[in-house]
Amino acid sequence: MKGELWRSLRAALLFFLATGVLLPLLTTGLAEVFFPRQAQGSLLYDDEGILRGSRLIGQAFTGPQWFHGRPSASGYDPLDSGSPQLGPLDPRRLEAARKAQERWTADHPGIPIPPELAALSASGLDPHITREAALAQVPRIARERGIPEEELIRLVDSLTERSFGFLGNPPRVNVLLLNWKLAQLSGRP
Repeated sequence: MKGELWRSLRAALLFFLATGVLLPLLTTGLAEVFFPRQAQGSLLYDDEGILRGSRLIGQAFTGPQWFHGRPSASGYDPLDSGSPQLGPLDPRRLEAARKAQERWTADHPGIPIPPELAALSASGLDPHITREAALAQVPRIARERGIPEEELIRLVDSLTERSFGFLGNPPRVNVLLLNWKLAQLSGRP
């Protein structure tokens, strides 16, 4: 009995060291060697070296001069990520959709709201919107910034990411990158 207990403890310690220490160190080391930018969080720095965000985490952009991402139940707080677990008829979810619809209608008269811009983000931190949701915002941004719509459409197209089409993922755009390039294009932050 004593020998069995000792063997069990040694096996548990061995598995702990292998899967809890060595494997994470190995994968982290490999990631740092082969994918250093991604391993560091895909961070974006401006020309002065100031950290402006991550390509992986959505941010709140307010004001009509910016492209807007999906509404976040967490307020884009990376420490509060995760699904809000609200059912489709939950009053809080319906209220958030109603407010998003009101804001959209005020800024985009006559243009229907893209569904993803009315629904709360599952993680609260989605950095992407579909190309169509970005293009729906072009008239407002063109009006606010005085940039021709065609130029904004080219900007959206230049940043459109296409994943494996057979998986059903539509072309998407990273909102932080889009607004970053928009600020550079218009010459004002």
